[in-house]
Amino acid sequence: RRLMAIRFFFHRTAQTILRVAKQPLLRWGARTMKLLPTLLLVLFAAPTFAAADVVIYGGTSGGVAAAIQTARMGKTAVLIEPTKFLGGLTTGGLGATDIGNKKAIGGISREFYSRVFKYYADDSKWTAQTRAEYYAKKAHGNTSANEGTMWTFEPHVASQIYAGMLKEADVPVVFGERLDLKSGVIKDGTRVTKIMMESGRAFEGKMFIDATYEGDLMAAAKVGYIVKHRAIGFVANAETIGVFAFAAVRTRVSSEKTSSLQKLRHRER
Repeated sequence: RRLMAIRFFFHRTAQTILRVAKQPLLRWGARTMKLLPTLLLVLFAAPTFAAADVVIYGGTSGGVAAAIQTARMGKTAVLIEPTKFLGGLTTGGLGATDIGNKKAIGGISREFYSRVFKYYADDSKWTAQTRAEYYAKKAHGNTSANEGTMWTFEPHVASQIYAGMLKEADVPVVFGERLDLKSGVIKDGTRVTKIMMESGRAFEGKMFIDATYEGDLMAAAKVGYIVKHRAIGFVANAETIGVFAFAAVRTRVSSEKTSSLQKLRHRER
């Protein structure tokens, strides 16, 4: 669209030049200046994206991983983050990972922790203490300086790593765009085809992933979901989408949901 608008501008300008070539210079300038707002609108308008295979709403760690994996599978992805920061809790200060069995962590998650290890393998990155002193404490699962992964990190390091991984995967990231909760989900039958932001910006895709903590996209799309906490779970509807997993233990379940809960427990057995 931008290219078409630019071509249209120069075509109109050329026509104007030919038409007024014999007219006074000031009159020609006045006509040409009328087209200036069009050019400015084209140059400074927000960039648009073609329909992506996967549109990920929410730049949490899960959203970042989903975008990277989509690109690695040869599909197109766009990652939309309502704030100005990527990474959610990981880049927001939760840099001490609760780790049990390290062997259970793989995929992009382990790749992230491997990159953390490589970053801190540089002794110049240690200012408050030495690398050897830190590993001697064996804190937060960091039991060996040679295991290839590190489970603690500074927020800016996590941000740097995520940015690097997204750049390598060539995934476009859109910041500061928040979903229009009232009419921001466009559907064709039961399939979501487009989401609209509060700014009016639209994103089309074949598949949509809600990677936010709040689940606003799922709620707006009115999809069913399951809330679980250990052995407790129930089928919920979009009206109660804001219920967190831990709240499931304290939530009073209706007779209809109780029946669904019993079926769920039966399947788990």
